[in-house]
Amino acid sequence: MYPGGMTAGALFRLARLLREVALAAARDSDEPPAPPGLVSVTDDIAHHDGTTVGEIAARTGLAQSLVSKTVARLREAGVVNACVDATDRRRTRITITDTARSQVLATRGARTVTRALHDCFPSLSAERVAEVEALLEQLVTELPGQQDPASGTPASDPPRHQDTRARRTRKAR
Repeated sequence: MYPGGMTAGALFRLARLLREVALAAARDSDEPPAPPGLVSVTDDIAHHDGTTVGEIAARTGLAQSLVSKTVARLREAGVVNACVDATDRRRTRITITDTARSQVLATRGARTVTRALHDCFPSLSAERVAEVEALLEQLVTELPGQQDPASGTPASDPPRHQDTRARRTRKAR
């Protein structure tokens, strides 16, 4: 336990570890690890159909240039489609293909994290890993944008990260 509460540094370390657990749980054992940015962008598009690069960058906190390059790679691989926005021809709307959606959400995204937790925390007993997994499940239900499992009603969308350019513009004024 941390005297006075958990520190921001400890939370950052936990976030990095949880990302590693999620990446390990989502990949097949014979696959090399996918870059976290690729996974974040793909997951975001899967959950926000018809989104734009700027919107993805705002939700994920990734640089817009990285999101743009990642979307281009995903288009080349046939994972996403892009089309010009009918109301604003300067914008491009991005959707995940049906095949990728079923692979990302129905298979990889639906895998449990039990094995990955065992691998990341080999000193924990099976009972303790189950407790950790239950605590993580509880925490997930508190995330903005998640459905309440009891009622099935969606919660509010997650808060957006401030655009870095907008912050710089405000500072310059």
